Amino acid sequence: MRTGLNAASYRDDVRRLGRERGSFGSPTTQSFRFMAGGAMALALLVGCYTTTFTPASRPRQYTGDGGTAHQINGVEIWTFGAPDRPFEIIGWLEDQRHTGLISRQTFEPDVAAAAKKAGGDGVILQHSDTQLRGYAVGSGYAVPMNDKTSHLAVFRYLPAPK
Repeated sequence: MRTGLNAASYRDDVRRLGRERGSFGSPTTQSFRFMAGGAMALALLVGCYTTTFTPASRPRQYTGDGGTAHQINGVEIWTFGAPDRPFEIIGWLEDQRHTGLISRQTFEPDVAAAAKKAGGDGVILQHSDTQLRGYAVGSGYAVPMNDKTSHLAVFRYLPAPK
């Protein structure tokens, strides 16, 4: 029988009682916690997405004023402004995804692949909306889960006028 109470002995007593009563220390509960934690981590990492291309009914020609762009897999991604050389809008992309770590990192490569498949040279980000879907709650923390919808114009460069 113990006469003094300290943090270590209290922790040992709680663990022993939990094992005896089959509550939080049981292998079944521990395995459930592990599976629930793994499922939540997977949901936070992966997310789901769809990228839909809609062709323009009448492609229109434009010349922008320049702006900010970078290339992903040979496709220009314009996040501000538009190309300062003649181009035509050949269609529109709508990208919908749950925001997970992996889905955020694959947004631009996925959009670039869809634009290239449609015959485009690049995309111009029109707007992007984020909506809170809920929270993933774990042991002592909560992570927001969002849905993000982005609209992009797919363009093709025109030959330079002679």
